[in-house]
Amino acid sequence: MVVFMSANNSNRFSQITIYFVILIFTFIVIFKGLSLQNIADDVYFSEALKNNNLLSFLMLRYNAWSGRTLIEAIMVSTINFHLFWKLAIPASLLIMCHYVWKLTLSKHTSMYIGTITVVFFMLLMSGSVAKDGEWWVTGFYNYLLPVSLGFFSFSTVIHKGRSSTLVRSFAVIAAIVCCQQEQAAIALIGGLSIVAVYRKSQGQPIGFELIILILSIISACFLFFAPGNYHRLQVESRWLPEFPYMGLEEKLMLGLDRLNSHVHDAGNRIILLATVLTAIVTFNTNRAWSLKPLALVILGIFAFNVLLNQEHLGHFSDKLGFAGFISPNNWYHYKVFFSYTLTILLYLVLACCALYISNNFKDILKSLGPLSLSVILVMAVSLSPTVYASGARILYLPDVLLIIYSCFLLAKLLDQLRNPDTALTSPN
Repeated sequence: MVVFMSANNSNRFSQITIYFVILIFTFIVIFKGLSLQNIADDVYFSEALKNNNLLSFLMLRYNAWSGRTLIEAIMVSTINFHLFWKLAIPASLLIMCHYVWKLTLSKHTSMYIGTITVVFFMLLMSGSVAKDGEWWVTGFYNYLLPVSLGFFSFSTVIHKGRSSTLVRSFAVIAAIVCCQQEQAAIALIGGLSIVAVYRKSQGQPIGFELIILILSIISACFLFFAPGNYHRLQVESRWLPEFPYMGLEEKLMLGLDRLNSHVHDAGNRIILLATVLTAIVTFNTNRAWSLKPLALVILGIFAFNVLLNQEHLGHFSDKLGFAGFISPNNWYHYKVFFSYTLTILLYLVLACCALYISNNFKDILKSLGPLSLSVILVMAVSLSPTVYASGARILYLPDVLLIIYSCFLLAKLLDQLRNPDTALTSPN
């Protein structure tokens, strides 16, 4: 008994040591690698208060350009204090990873191993996406910061029974700030709505859920109905002059084009992670499904193509996928049609597999929810004329949602490995 306790203490000490070594190393590497750019938004927001006071600047922005008032207030107030964002960027990343662990893997791993696992998954993100959403200082304020606050808020709602009044109060404030960014607002409000409806259907009290949901919606309304949004739409239409004359179907095709390009990007290792984990968990689930072999074949073809891209075997991978954007010069190539077909099939198969491996309705929400939101948020960008001009940053939250989906799959896989009989159970 003493030996057993000693072994457990030794294992825990090892986990804590590894956790803090990686934590400190991550802080140092990120801290030393961050700097303001001498162009574009970093310069604009750094100099925003030189000739304006904070209130007049925010009113100008709200009426002429953007409804992200709270985010921009935080940004212009702190961006010139370099120590603030040099500490806040790695802190926000680690906080987000912690709450992703808490939402997905907390019943399967310790906090130390689970958080490190999520950090590792985050490092699989495409360099261009991570650079725009995390390491670019203005990108941090507009993407990583609201996303990390959103996960803290959502996790507090999920675990409200273990959250103090003070933590709940901070969660409400975090949700309000989170909903000052378009994609984060859609994701958080969507998630909170599903949780509220589900808990109400189970006869549970939802007072806290309604408070945070209503305040989130109010914050999002200030964002989406800002007068500056219309002016911004007119100005940014120069990026795609024909945009005002496009129908909904044409605009959605632009979103599909962005999604397809990202899916087949050689740097997108998160989609490979999600595909491989889906294939393994699906293979280990022993339930009747006549299309299971076909689903595994499609997942295998896609994973093989991604691996070819990783090896820069362009002669072969270019035949199976198309990572560029569609244009008058290439739309008729067979590889474009094959690539679009493979992308659509991939997400259909991922969705079907998510349903197949789920044991109950809650499992379906945990898997299909983030997967669906990931696609919806990319497709929603097609409603803006900056669908191409926005760069890789618009893919940041969709990629984080894919990481959540992957963590859910990892939790399923750990269940299957620890309790093989769970793979044989039927859905409730």
